[in-house]
Amino acid sequence: MQKRSAAAAIWKYLPAFGVVLVVYLLMVATGGREVLEHHAFSTNMPSGARLLLDWGDMLIAIGIICLLVETIKATRTHTGAIVDHMASMAVFVAFLVLLIVYSGAASGTFFALTLMSLLDVIGGFTVTIVASRRDFAVDPHAQG
Repeated sequence: MQKRSAAAAIWKYLPAFGVVLVVYLLMVATGGREVLEHHAFSTNMPSGARLLLDWGDMLIAIGIICLLVETIKATRTHTGAIVDHMASMAVFVAFLVLLIVYSGAASGTFFALTLMSLLDVIGGFTVTIVASRRDFAVDPHAQG
């Protein structure tokens, strides 16, 4: 059996939203909330319209991808799942506290990311419980 490196173990349990939180805070600390409104990407669409995405839009798109990754991670039933859930809960608490007390977090982008982090926590627990019930073949008709 091959032993995993410490870095691989950290990435396995690191909540993806923690990375998004750090990126958001670095962006706002270096450029203020206005940096979220700077254009990040633009392209011409087949309809002739021009699609413009700013950094706030990009962070929300990355957050949606992170939500998918975290949901997939929640389907694994292993002994470290509780550590993963605790880390996700800690990241959500950090999002919530920053939303309430940090003026740089007073944006629609940060609110949407906070909501996605909450959904990650709720969805993670729910998916893990359902997956665990299947793994242990819990009888739905049993008392208790």
